[in-house]
Amino acid sequence: MPTDEYKKLLDREFSRKAVEPISSISTPLLQQLVNNGLMVFRRCENEAAKVGKENQDVAAFALYRHLIEMVDAIEILVAHSCGTAAIPVLRSAFEGALGLLYLLSDESKYVDRSLSWLVSEMYAAIKDRQTLEPGTSERRRFAELR
Repeated sequence: MPTDEYKKLLDREFSRKAVEPISSISTPLLQQLVNNGLMVFRRCENEAAKVGKENQDVAAFALYRHLIEMVDAIEILVAHSCGTAAIPVLRSAFEGALGLLYLLSDESKYVDRSLSWLVSEMYAAIKDRQTLEPGTSERRRFAELR
């Protein structure tokens, strides 16, 4: 059974009207930022395919794509007057940007850093899978924790 919002705590219509002067400016700018970011991503992807070696650019592309996706999420949240909900998404975008800056900060260490990031991500994915996969010892230990 649907209920009405409790306007003392959350008045969605008021929130939309209150942030409309800001969101009417920021939303198109964020959309353009995402669109341009995607165009840059595609151009870099094409160039990397021509000159890059296998897997050495995966980290940069993954971090850059993460950054684009987080900015896109922020645009959607701002457009729907959910500024508070955008804060952790903004932090995630910031962390992705820091990772990308670190990766690109020293050209002589780029390949080593990139491949190290990739191995770390793969190791974490394997560990997560083992924890969730029925019948593994990691799954049994995880089940015992509950």
